[in-house]
Amino acid sequence: MGLIGRGYTCVYGPTAATVAIDIFEFTPADDKPLTIVGFTIGQTTEIGDAQEEELEIKIMRGGTGMTSGSGGVAAANGVGVDASSATSGFTYEAGNTTLATFTSGVTLLEDSMNVRTGWQWWPPPEVWFSVSQANGGLVLRMNSTPADSITFAATAYVLEEG
Repeated sequence: MGLIGRGYTCVYGPTAATVAIDIFEFTPADDKPLTIVGFTIGQTTEIGDAQEEELEIKIMRGGTGMTSGSGGVAAANGVGVDASSATSGFTYEAGNTTLATFTSGVTLLEDSMNVRTGWQWWPPPEVWFSVSQANGGLVLRMNSTPADSITFAATAYVLEEG
């Protein structure tokens, strides 16, 4: 599998979270599937050993549809990694506290994040996750409720066809 399409970044943060959140919700444009090639998540408030905790991380894709959540940052376009890139066709929301729901959705990844060290996901191209408009969307979710308020920042790295 080679690199396809244009590259974009999607940024969230820094924002305090006290409940499970959809860190990112992606909605592809018509006839422009998108592929997630990496994520990073960090935080700035849980510094000492006594504050260390593990939070569940999930990546989910709609089977035939997704209903976006709410309570976070309004939909935005990805930012081109090349200054001459066109605006992305897809949109994303970040930090939704009302979680997205799926029609026949699937879980693509279950992992955990140590809040002190953060989380980075850089899979090989053979296992990048793709989503088209027919699936509705794709979500990176912090599925756990933190023990106390944590200020997160995250970035998604996305390729878009078309």
